[in-house]
Amino acid sequence: MFWKKWWKTIVMIIGIIALTVGGIVLANHMSKTGDIALDDTFTSKFIDRSVKVDDGFHFFESQNGHYTMWFPSGYYLSDAAAMYITKDHYEVLSMYEKREEGEPEDVFAGVIFTTYSAGEETDQDMINLDLRILLKDVSYNGQHEKVETDDTIIYYGSSHHGLEGKKGVFSNPKDSYANQYFALIQNKGGNQSVTVKYSLYCADENESACGNNGEKEASFFDTFIRNIKFR
Repeated sequence: MFWKKWWKTIVMIIGIIALTVGGIVLANHMSKTGDIALDDTFTSKFIDRSVKVDDGFHFFESQNGHYTMWFPSGYYLSDAAAMYITKDHYEVLSMYEKREEGEPEDVFAGVIFTTYSAGEETDQDMINLDLRILLKDVSYNGQHEKVETDDTIIYYGSSHHGLEGKKGVFSNPKDSYANQYFALIQNKGGNQSVTVKYSLYCADENESACGNNGEKEASFFDTFIRNIKFR
């Protein structure tokens, strides 16, 4: 009789534990949105869901508090050393598009690197230097355009990156398609800037298999860079 009572108690305890664990697992599963930007623990810390932006983006606030942006859905922020650096005057972000399991290889995946920098006062010479470095790194012969918004000045462009033998070269995107987009956004006060490099990678060895989706990618990039705002 004694053992029967204890056995019933043990069964009840095991049942309660199973229900509790099951409830936690179910709650976690139900809380998932299917968007890595919201489901990733690190990335979601910077997203304010109460601020409404266009479909395909989320409102993102930098840790140093000096700028905001529209963070793209389907991307996550790396917290690895050197991939994420934040200081009052300097910040590096590395954003990666999450490829779904079983997704075909003939689909581009995006990577976005941004670098925020600020001086204590207006320093156009430093911003000009950053622009020259950016153009040397990713442009085709320095080709770029300039546009102004109410609060910012944006220098931007695109190029095609490919291989000639084992050497990486940048060519005119009009001759093929753009797989590199770049920009430097500065505030009109001239003491803050963000550089952006957006690269598209094709998993297929024959990159042309991923096709040319230039209009869509250019529109995405234009929306991204126009919605970087300084504080």
